[in-house]
Amino acid sequence: MWAKGIVQKLINIRIKASSMYADPKHIKDREIKLRVDDATYKLIESLAEFNRTQKAVLVRELVEAQLALFSDENSNEGQAA
Repeated sequence: MWAKGIVQKLINIRIKASSMYADPKHIKDREIKLRVDDATYKLIESLAEFNRTQKAVLVRELVEAQLALFSDENSNEGQAA
């Protein structure tokens, strides 16, 4: 019985989280596992601490920035041809 209550609370939290966004497509609920070596991990950890953010947030922002650059480069190549 208590498990049903916990599940309902999790559902309610999920509903609240999804209602905070004007566009539900902006909910970040897709997960990708990433493995890095020790030096890269320490660098990510240091940058996250320096920027006062979570490691996952930092890495997501770096990936999104790189994807935007990649997208811009590809769209510019199409215009030059």
